Amino acid sequence: MTTTVVVTGASGGLGRAVVAELLAQGYQVLALDRNPIFDGEDGVLSVGVDLADFPAVTRALKRRSTPVGAIIHCAAEQPLGEVGNGVSVDSWTRAFLVNVLALEHIVSELRRDLAATAPRRIISIGSIHESTTSVNLAPYSISKAALRAWVRAAAIDLGPSGVCTVGISAGAINSPKLDEGLARFPNPDQAREHLVSQLPVGRVVEPRDLAVLCLFLLREEAMHFNGSSLTFDGGASSLLATE
Repeated sequence: MTTTVVVTGASGGLGRAVVAELLAQGYQVLALDRNPIFDGEDGVLSVGVDLADFPAVTRALKRRSTPVGAIIHCAAEQPLGEVGNGVSVDSWTRAFLVNVLALEHIVSELRRDLAATAPRRIISIGSIHESTTSVNLAPYSISKAALRAWVRAAAIDLGPSGVCTVGISAGAINSPKLDEGLARFPNPDQAREHLVSQLPVGRVVEPRDLAVLCLFLLREEAMHFNGSSLTFDGGASSLLATE
């Protein structure tokens, strides 16, 4: 029986790359996104759903045709704003609902499937903003830090049942989400050029780069990354900010 992998944020730049890699490896994919784009594609059930609407998420998960053996949580809300400077409660709440609590809800719905179905993996796409951040990204960075803590807790709580949880602290990914983040600067194009110039490897993360890592983490040998948060940023977080 073919294993299903749930991918959140499946229609985004990273989500699309992850879905493509999963299909190439013979997995079935349950693709969750507010804007479904995989209608009619073999191997993919694309469901339009707002991850902050937990009853709707539950209904979407019930549409799976085979047991779920992995979850790859790519979805992210990135509201802009500073601490103590008028970010709405709704923006804070939505960041935590989508970035953290949606994954908790999906796991709670699928815990029995995950424990019984290889590869028994949860992969959470975090961000280097969880540990070192920039201006005007408070709700995003704080919610991503909470997601990293969730990974550690899940590793302890789910590990005994054979389910391994791994976080990836990703750097800037070449995607529409990066463009949204750069829009907070007066000159987004100049901000992008500066960003790339500061990266030791000289380029941002391409979606397929990260998708390939996700597929590696589904392998049996990768179980020992349980509870880890792997930095995948081209060395960005190693650079001393004062230089």
